[in-house]
Amino acid sequence: MSNANNPIPPSNEDLQFVLDALLKAYKPILEDELKLAGSAQALVQESEKQPPTCDDEIALAKRLFEPFFTPDVATRLLPPAGRQVLGNQEGWSWCYRHILCCLTFGWLVCRGPRTYRSFAYYLNIYWRCVREALGQPVSNPPTIEEQRDFATLNRILVQAYKPFIQDQVKDLEYPVGIPEEIRSGQIDCHTGDDAAGSIFERLLTPEAAAALFGNTAFTQRSREPIFRACRCYCICALEFGCCLAQSHTLLEALGCLEDFFVCLQRCFEPLIAVLDTPPACSSLTMTPSCVGLAIEITGTAAGAAFTSYTLSYSLGGPIINGAVVYPDCTTPPLNPSSSTPVRCPTRPCTSRPRSAGLAQSSSRRTRSIP
Repeated sequence: MSNANNPIPPSNEDLQFVLDALLKAYKPILEDELKLAGSAQALVQESEKQPPTCDDEIALAKRLFEPFFTPDVATRLLPPAGRQVLGNQEGWSWCYRHILCCLTFGWLVCRGPRTYRSFAYYLNIYWRCVREALGQPVSNPPTIEEQRDFATLNRILVQAYKPFIQDQVKDLEYPVGIPEEIRSGQIDCHTGDDAAGSIFERLLTPEAAAALFGNTAFTQRSREPIFRACRCYCICALEFGCCLAQSHTLLEALGCLEDFFVCLQRCFEPLIAVLDTPPACSSLTMTPSCVGLAIEITGTAAGAAFTSYTLSYSLGGPIINGAVVYPDCTTPPLNPSSSTPVRCPTRPCTSRPRSAGLAQSSSRRTRSIP
């Protein structure tokens, strides 16, 4: 089994450097809040003078992340393999500016329970941030091509967000097991913490990257060797920003930072394709997810050069691809694959062949360029 679930911890020196930067960025924000806490009258007057707006929230995100995420912090977060891949800071300055947008987007979208509509609003903010970071700001008003690009992003968001809603609906339709899962500890205060992370990973597809960057910038940047590493860094930054937004104490914020280091270490691991369960030959069983008989599959498909994975199975004969069902309960085409990396059991990946009898499951990694 790979060491994917036992990553090498960051050096104390790097963690201390990045943590100091985070605390320095947080401190003036906390001091301002403490001043407001000193007087109820002053708090009411401030609220009446300037009620909080969406622009204030975006400004607060910039106030937190711009002082924190300096080029030195961006480099110290990386493992040695990542520093080697990305090279000197000048060579990946566009990626650095893009990641700053990722941090802000993750933080904004996770500050509270967000509906699809509010997620789409922040996606628009993110899209505009990325275009500006790449030196191609969105026109005012947006051009026809720019409108088409954001419509594409919105369509991809629908597909990325839909499994989150489907999971909620399944729990509402089949709630009988919830009390026992609470008693056994399977459901606790951390249940669902990674829901937004799964949305981020499904959202950042190659098609989304083209719409996010624009055709000219995408054509230029996607040819660079660091492009995939930048995408992985962005996903880790989204998850860190989200985690930080949900933190209630500095101790929780420290945990988010440690997870950020771990996530980036995994970005630069060798390719991994491992099935944890089931064994070579398994019987179909009922599962609460999707519908019908199924084999639940968990494993890992990830690594530095990851592009996609494909699952197949057989009924004691030729390989069959047509009946695999992915975690969002959709049925892919005859060559089922996913461009989203998975790490189980921390983020379960389930594939469900819907045929009767015994089935042998296998996993293979495709290496095609997206």
